[in-house]
Amino acid sequence: MDPTWFERGVSPESVSVSLRHHVPEIRSGTVDLTGCRVTRLRSTEDGDQWTATYLLDVAGRDGTGSTITAHGTLVPAGATPPTAGSASRFGEGGWSCWLPDLRLHLHTWSADAELPGLHVITQEDSARSVLEQVLRAHRPAADAVRLRGCQATVMSYKAGLRATVCCDLDLAQAEAPSDWPRAVVAKVHRVDEGRACHDVLEALWASPLRTGKALRIAEPVGYVDSLGISVQSYLEHDRTLKDLLADSFSTPTDSEAVHDVIRATAVGLASLHTSGVTGGAVTTWADELATVEAKQAKLASVVPWLDGLTRDSLTRIGRAAARTPPDQPTAAHGSFRPAQVLLLPDGGLGLIDFDKAAQAEPAVDIALFLTKLRHSAVNKTGEAVGPDSTALEERSSRVDSVADAFIGAYQERARVTERRVRVWEALELCSLILSATKRVLPDRAATCAAMLQRHLVAHGL
Repeated sequence: MDPTWFERGVSPESVSVSLRHHVPEIRSGTVDLTGCRVTRLRSTEDGDQWTATYLLDVAGRDGTGSTITAHGTLVPAGATPPTAGSASRFGEGGWSCWLPDLRLHLHTWSADAELPGLHVITQEDSARSVLEQVLRAHRPAADAVRLRGCQATVMSYKAGLRATVCCDLDLAQAEAPSDWPRAVVAKVHRVDEGRACHDVLEALWASPLRTGKALRIAEPVGYVDSLGISVQSYLEHDRTLKDLLADSFSTPTDSEAVHDVIRATAVGLASLHTSGVTGGAVTTWADELATVEAKQAKLASVVPWLDGLTRDSLTRIGRAAARTPPDQPTAAHGSFRPAQVLLLPDGGLGLIDFDKAAQAEPAVDIALFLTKLRHSAVNKTGEAVGPDSTALEERSSRVDSVADAFIGAYQERARVTERRVRVWEALELCSLILSATKRVLPDRAATCAAMLQRHLVAHGL
């Protein structure tokens, strides 16, 4: 097999060249391909093939632009590719194409069959009808209020899994009740999974978090069983913690204001962990380590240079975990990142996106959060940072200070074993290496590997 087969199939540049050669509309100039992004790279269950989402930016002859979402399957040599070719034009529902030079099959679809609620909530007429029913059921006293319109914005979308849609509501009654929402958030899940996610949100709302001052969460408004749509209130906010940190990491000195927000975030997370909510799946170290090890093995089979970056480290991390007993499981966010922390107009903090809420040891949330801080400081400032550069040490040291402030504030409110946090951080840093590898970014992967090695040495793991 061509050793570059996989890397070329996930390279935006290689895919763009192939599309310009094989797609008639692009080749003739009817459509101009202006960009290509590759996301959601996954191996199939049998491990022989890989799938990814290809976001293709295009412009028509009139200059109008759009983004086509195509789903791709990378087919290794010797395997039979899916049937390609259709009467649909490029980008329309049902279009498919086989790129033989990359062994890549691309296709679009007219609707996401796994998420029937997505089409309903993004179409104004059907969204207005569904939301009116949900809102009236939630607040019967305001039954006279009607929606004149509903403007939906898809905030995030993972094909076949879930989507988050912000719905701005246009009220037909001029003097609507003051507490009637002007916007709501619709979480769309697969029908068989949506109810469990909504139940977790209701349990959180019934907990002390509802009236607590450390953290604000969205109010569950209603659930549509047949569509897998969970409706919740919209938390007005000025920006996210991710935005604040991006500004902070681009300046030469730390800001005490940032440390204040970091400490407040730790207190907010502690309030979630001690809320007593028991819903959600169970996250264990053994399962998460096995998942990372499986991803590493599959990626290393198609990207030879990866094995040298992660193999020994995973063994080392596993041994460190065995020497450090876990803390008791608590109510966990499951996807606790700076982007999920909202900075509210009144100075408070909000927390959103409980789709992966789980029962897990507190270190799971803390480690993911701190790893994202490091990733933002080192890899997301727009300046390349090499594995041996002084910038890597300087930025990492700055994050050390922020991380220490976070852990210290958390431990004042709730129990967590710091060494256990450091073990989970190491696993998350391994995941950063894998993420960079999937995007075929060897320089970034090497930098992430250097971040991991620094972490292992600093904490004696």
